[in-house]
Amino acid sequence: MEQTIVVAAKEFYEQGHSLRETSDFLEKTHKLHIHPNTLGYHLKRAGLFIRGVRESAKLAKRKHINAAKLVERYVENPSVRAISLEFRINRATATKILKENDIRILSNDESVRNANMKYLRHQFSGSNQDKAYLYGFVLGDVHVFQKSKFTLRAVTYTTRKCFVDLFTCEFDKYGMVNCRKSEDGKYALWVDLDYCSFSFLEERSKDRIPDWVTESNFISFLSGLIDADGSVLVRKAGKYFQYVVRIFGEDKQLLSEINERLTNLRFRPSFSRTFEAGRIRYWNGKLMRYNKDYFALEVYRKEDTLALLALLRLKHKEKILRRKQVIALSKKGLIRWRDIKTEVVELRKQIGAEAEESFGSA
Repeated sequence: MEQTIVVAAKEFYEQGHSLRETSDFLEKTHKLHIHPNTLGYHLKRAGLFIRGVRESAKLAKRKHINAAKLVERYVENPSVRAISLEFRINRATATKILKENDIRILSNDESVRNANMKYLRHQFSGSNQDKAYLYGFVLGDVHVFQKSKFTLRAVTYTTRKCFVDLFTCEFDKYGMVNCRKSEDGKYALWVDLDYCSFSFLEERSKDRIPDWVTESNFISFLSGLIDADGSVLVRKAGKYFQYVVRIFGEDKQLLSEINERLTNLRFRPSFSRTFEAGRIRYWNGKLMRYNKDYFALEVYRKEDTLALLALLRLKHKEKILRRKQVIALSKKGLIRWRDIKTEVVELRKQIGAEAEESFGSA
C-alpha cells in the first residue's frame, strides 16, 4: 500500500470505524479494493493497534460523538453532567472519553464549587515571603472568615485610597476584589478566596505567630503588619528628633512576641503600655475611649531604625514616602528638629491632602 493511503486509512480507522468500514472508505475515495483482513495486516505493520470485535462494537456506538469538541467543552466548563447533557450521552461514556484523552476528572466537591462560583478564583501561588507578608497584612487590619466549604472571605474598611490600592494589588490576582464607598467616604473592601490554599490566613485568630513564620520570612511578615497597621515617622524629641517604626494595638501577646523576635535579631525595641483601659482622650477633635489596655512597640534608635527600614518590604505608598524621607534626612547629618521641621511637616501635609482628596472623591 502507498504511504498516503496508509495514512488516510489510519486516520479513518482511529475515528472509531471498523476495518470493513475503512476498507469501503478506501474503495470510495482512492478506488482501492482491499480485504479488511489484508487492511488490518498493513495497519499493524504501520504501528497501529487493531481493536478486537468487542472494542470495535463499543466505538461504533459513539462514532457520532466529536471527542475533540467534548474535551474542549469540558476544559471550558468542567462538569461531566453538563457535557453529557450537551452531547446527549450518558455520564459514563463522557467520563470514558475524557479519561482516554488524559483529562483529569474533577471530584464531586470540585464540581460543586465550580458550579456555585460566581467569579473565577485562583489558588495561592506566592513564595514563602509573599505568604508571610500577606499573613502580616491580614493580621494588621483585615478580617477573614470561612464563608463556605470552598470560600474564605477577607473583609476590611478604610478611609485611605492608597490602602484600597494595596488591598486590590494583593488580592485581585486570586479573586474578584469588591469595593464600595459609603456616603461618609469610608471604603468597604472584600474578596472571596480559595479556602484550601488561603486557610493559613485563619491562623490570625491564634494567640501566637505561627511556627512557619521563621527568621527567614519574619521581616516579610513584619512588613505586611506595618503596611496594614503600623507607622513610619519622624518625631520631635525636645530639641532633637527621632526616626521611628511603630506598631500600636491591644494585642499584648503579639507585640510581646514581635519585640522578642526583633531583640533576637539584635534590634533594641521599646515595648510599653501607652493607654490603660477606661482612659479617655481627645484626638483630632474626637473623643477616644479605650476599652482595653493599648500597647506600643517602637524602634526609635537611629541606627536600628535605619537598619530595619532597609530590610522591610513595604508596599504601602504613604509608608514608602516616609521611609524615603527618613533615608534622605539621615544622609544630611542633621540632628535638630528646627532644621528638618519644614520638610517633615510638608510631607505630612502632602499625605494628608491626598488622603483628604480620596476621602472626599466619589
